[in-house]
Amino acid sequence: MNDRDYMRLALQEAAAALDTGDVPIGAVAICQGQVIGRGRNRREADHDATAHAEMLALREASGALGRWRLDDVTLYCTLEPCAMCAGAMVLARPAPAGLRGRRPQGGHGRQHPRSAAASTAQSPGRCAGRVNGRGSGGTCCERFSRICGRRESR
Repeated sequence: MNDRDYMRLALQEAAAALDTGDVPIGAVAICQGQVIGRGRNRREADHDATAHAEMLALREASGALGRWRLDDVTLYCTLEPCAMCAGAMVLARPAPAGLRGRRPQGGHGRQHPRSAAASTAQSPGRCAGRVNGRGSGGTCCERFSRICGRRESR
């Protein structure tokens, strides 16, 4: 499997988040070519503000490996991480991550560049770049629009 295949798995996780009314964001953790962690947003399903895709994938990967330090793990995310997830990635120290799209309002690294620079200095983990070289694509944008529309009508 390659970067695009792993990103497809993350996109499948994102699509599954829609079934529970969650924002479609997904992540997969890869170690030595094997998927050892998967996550999709489950904040609505679990009534848990911390149930973000990246957090869940990191937790599952840590459980699979029996350790919290994930320096030999690569995390593929469908959207750049928020501040909480970026912090967890700094602490877990995964290898460079693959991203599919950028948050329109800016992810943690673009909103807080000084904080991101300090985090990068503390950890070898960093973003390797966007897989496929384009944003989240029409499918994800359409899903975000449907979710936002549902929430506004409540």
